[in-house]
Amino acid sequence: MTRQDGRAYDELRPIKITTDFVKFPEGSCLIECGDTKVLCCASIEEKTPPHVAEGEGWVTAEYSMLPRANRERSKRDISKLKLNGRSAEIQRLIGRSLRSVVDRKKLGPWNITIDCDVLQGDGGTRTASITGGFVAMMLAFQKMMEKGQLSEYPISGYVAAVSAGVVNDVPMLDLCYEEDSSAMVDLNCVMDDQGRLIEIQGTGEGRPFTLEEQQKLVEVTAVVHDIACPLCRVKYGNANGKHQEEESAALIEEFFVDSDLPKEFVDRVSYIVSHHHTITGIDGIDYQIMIEADYLVNADESNFSGNNVRNMLEKVFKTETGKFLLQSMYQKRLNAEE
Repeated sequence: MTRQDGRAYDELRPIKITTDFVKFPEGSCLIECGDTKVLCCASIEEKTPPHVAEGEGWVTAEYSMLPRANRERSKRDISKLKLNGRSAEIQRLIGRSLRSVVDRKKLGPWNITIDCDVLQGDGGTRTASITGGFVAMMLAFQKMMEKGQLSEYPISGYVAAVSAGVVNDVPMLDLCYEEDSSAMVDLNCVMDDQGRLIEIQGTGEGRPFTLEEQQKLVEVTAVVHDIACPLCRVKYGNANGKHQEEESAALIEEFFVDSDLPKEFVDRVSYIVSHHHTITGIDGIDYQIMIEADYLVNADESNFSGNNVRNMLEKVFKTETGKFLLQSMYQKRLNAEE
């Protein structure tokens, strides 16, 4: 099975963000994810909702699709005199996601409304709205800083979102409309720039799915990541990381030749294992976890210095669990070389 647009199964659609797309909002952008296009605008008011504590700000969102954003015209919500359930659910998700990284006390008595209007929908409109909404919000904060309305950016991190799903039993990233409409499992994931989860929405539309399926890719990779070590010790006299990477792909292919795992799954495992000593170009949470887990063991086996550990902690480790384990396991080395 191949994807209709020629992408790899773990590949995002082309993303383009045009900032200051419209003139009047304090922050705006047009985000394009493949053929999905969403206009995101951030508006500022010096008035917060009644439920917000005095001295604190608020961020909220509204979401809608233009009547011809899809293949057939849909009626405007105003014509039905109520917001449809899907739009209500999505705009609450957008608002929650953006508020998760906003320090409302630093924001002060300001209300930020993020309007997300889908101009063209080809799958992933809610995740595009979250990513584009964050960009629009940051542009609004920048304008507030320039005007002296804020003394610092009131955020603790950056936010982005992406969809994933299982189509014909094959895991896929960033689903287009055709894939999304036939997905057996549909997932939307919101994270910050430190690799921390903000929200996951998962639906077994065609069949139930398990946590084991989510973890399967990481687990299989962990099991086989040192598959080339014995060969390298015989062939090169050592298990140098670069030798392992060079020899892994052929061994992985042979190891899984009789398995019932999809080819794309095995290809991803092979890619990660063939790069698990390369700390640049990390392109997914599965790769990130592999790098961190492998280093936690190697730092002890190879007796890495405190400076080496600190460099990895500051520049490479992204997950909260990985950082906690690294600091806990090697605190003495870190303290000794401060």
